[in-house]
Amino acid sequence: MNWSRRFGLRRKAEDPFADVREAEPAEPKPPEWSKKDMLAVMIAMFQLFMPLMIGLVLVGVLVMLLLR
Repeated sequence: MNWSRRFGLRRKAEDPFADVREAEPAEPKPPEWSKKDMLAVMIAMFQLFMPLMIGLVLVGVLVMLLLR
């Protein structure tokens, strides 16, 4: 009994991945940034660095007051 015919499995005589291996890889394209993406990055940077800036200013003011 031919199992490949019974279950609908057919093999190709040639390698199915031959064209994929022979093709040269395409150069990656840089991502397209939309205005929404740029706004999201700016908000994220603001949320990330603003506490650091506020903390540095507060520490600077405290050191200035203590050393006066």
